[in-house]
Amino acid sequence: MIRLAIFCCMVFGMACSRFSSETTTGNDANPKPNPSNTVYFLLSGNDFVSTFDPVLAKFDTLRLSQQPLLDFAISANARYLLALTPDSLIQFDLLRERKIKIFNAPDEPTGQLSCNADAALAVYQCQVDQSRNICFFYLSNGQSYLMDEDALQESWHPLLSPSGQWLAFSRADGFYVRFITRQNPTQLHPTALHADQFSPGEFYLTAEGRIFDLTDMRLMPGDRVGKVRFVDNFTVIWAPESTGSVKLASISGAKEQTLYSTATPIVDFVVSREKQFVVSVNAENLDLTFTVFDFNTRQLELTSRLRIKTGQRLVRLVWPEKPDNLTHDN
Repeated sequence: MIRLAIFCCMVFGMACSRFSSETTTGNDANPKPNPSNTVYFLLSGNDFVSTFDPVLAKFDTLRLSQQPLLDFAISANARYLLALTPDSLIQFDLLRERKIKIFNAPDEPTGQLSCNADAALAVYQCQVDQSRNICFFYLSNGQSYLMDEDALQESWHPLLSPSGQWLAFSRADGFYVRFITRQNPTQLHPTALHADQFSPGEFYLTAEGRIFDLTDMRLMPGDRVGKVRFVDNFTVIWAPESTGSVKLASISGAKEQTLYSTATPIVDFVVSREKQFVVSVNAENLDLTFTVFDFNTRQLELTSRLRIKTGQRLVRLVWPEKPDNLTHDN
């Protein structure tokens, strides 16, 4: 079991304190909003998904399997969590907090799991005849198929858009995107890239700091290297590679400003659905430090530290919408 050490401290010369319902922005009639819901993350080698409460600065675990998890994904409607093991695909209901189904996952899964908005369709990277391929898995009936029937054609790093219409992936000769219903993909870049995120309206796509316009299939201006997350269709937050800084900018790259900086490089970060808070993760020795920052008020809210095992790395970090604010079928 991972040992947890949680603390709030003085960081970057600013007082760090936990959220409370009494905290205000200086006007008692307008209470300061708290970040909603839970941040989910996976550490390599674990058979559970970890959670972080950005209000209480508390870590917990969601145990899903007796096997190490390769990856997990959360549907955009925040109802379902899917977890991938070396031989199975697990569907977990976040609203009812229970497992629904465990599917046999064909074609030797290796990771890179993503799903559409209601988790009816999942895609993941797999190994077939010593070649990397992409498996499409329909949870409604348990049916699956491979994207590449030609054993000589390798594809990897799949990312399915929330609408389920777009699939981004890489091949030896570049970075591609395709409509699910069409066979012929479009090359976006001559270098194989790891797709990160589709914009809320699915007009744009990020991959290793680059932003692609999907309306005319072109690379947007800007020389970013690192991770980029969308705040909305016009604004992004960017963490330059191998640095501890987090920046806010327009999607065109204009009006860039630094929000905050940390002493060690940021390995990943997520933006809240209410478009106000960012949680970043730094790694130093055997500690992961989680930082919660309000980028509207420009205030550092808290930091919490998690002790990890030697050799572990952060596989996935997700901050979904709060499911109990949504309407679901029974």
